[in-house]
Amino acid sequence: MSKFVISYERKRYHFELVTASGEVLLTSNGFDSWEQCEAGIACAVKHSQRKRNFSCQRVDESKWFFCLSDATGEPIGSSENYVTYAGLRKAIRAVKKHSVIAQIVSE
Repeated sequence: MSKFVISYERKRYHFELVTASGEVLLTSNGFDSWEQCEAGIACAVKHSQRKRNFSCQRVDESKWFFCLSDATGEPIGSSENYVTYAGLRKAIRAVKKHSVIAQIVSE
């Protein structure tokens, strides 16, 4: 089962969307409280269903990543690096699929 894993690091709460196989699809920015982190997850679920909220960017000649933003353009989270654009697009489809069924757990 997919899950949103909430962790506490460097005095900030963060979440990751992780597939059942352990692949990290999305990593959030930091939040001041657990409640804000949960609200960030709800925002990620909502906004991940619209293609326009994903921006694909090149790191260099051989790597891609995406950023998921809310309707105002505020970043929610980003992906790991992918070596192909096709891999990046596959990861975006996976975020759309897994975010709506993922459970929230703490680490």
